[in-house]
Amino acid sequence: MALNLGKIKAERTYQMVARSIEEEVLSGRVAPGESLPSEEKLAVQLGVNRSTVREALRVLEQHGLVRREPGRKKLLASIPRHSEVSEPLSAAMMAMKLVCQTFA
Repeated sequence: MALNLGKIKAERTYQMVARSIEEEVLSGRVAPGESLPSEEKLAVQLGVNRSTVREALRVLEQHGLVRREPGRKKLLASIPRHSEVSEPLSAAMMAMKLVCQTFA
């Protein structure tokens, strides 16, 4: 009997780190404006390299869930601003509309 297995999609470590921090922020366990541990402390706590944490934080900054204090290295939990959510969402909806019209 032959096995019918699908491809396994491996997740990169920085994505897992970003998801862990994101869950903490979105769940409210880390309040907006609350300081996060340093990159070094997060790396030790999560058992990963500091570069992995840095990449995860870069992703979270792009999504508006983490921000740095201007001129400092201090990391703060954040809630995405309306424009950070609405503009990409609007663009995605327009793209979906075009795809639907193309295949209709």
